[in-house]
Amino acid sequence: MSKRNIEKHILMNKAEAQDLQKKAKRACLSEGGLIRLILCQEKVQIKNDFFPSCQHT
Repeated sequence: MSKRNIEKHILMNKAEAQDLQKKAKRACLSEGGLIRLILCQEKVQIKNDFFPSCQHT
């Protein structure tokens, strides 16, 4: 297993934190493990029109 030595902090509201906790528990993963799983999925759809200032050419 690779070593994870980069720390990231995210801010969320109480409802989002509880939702993350419930989903991680149902998946038998840690909250960090669930976030890493979501980030690795290829089916994530990114809409560039949501943030017009972030248009990549």
